[in-house]
Amino acid sequence: MTEEELRGLFSQNGVVTRASIALHPLSGQPCYAFVKFKLQSAADNAIMRLNKFPIRGKLLQVDYAKNKKQSRGRSEEECQTTHRHRQGVRHAASGPF
Repeated sequence: MTEEELRGLFSQNGVVTRASIALHPLSGQPCYAFVKFKLQSAADNAIMRLNKFPIRGKLLQVDYAKNKKQSRGRSEEECQTTHRHRQGVRHAASGPF
């Protein structure tokens, strides 16, 4: 999935102000993505509509992005599991915080 495709998919829920895909440092394959919306309600809508949405044989996992403060106190494995799609790309929808 390209950043343009990501933006197109998520923009159906509201105005996307930023969309980026993080690549695995070794394989260069997409690991997860961040989508930022102009309005909180658009992020809420994206989570409701696109979580577990099937795309290219995989289910998207869509949730609010966790900042570093929220991740503290959890093990590295817990953080990675939170930020990773079950089988590949994870899309995190985050509203303006």
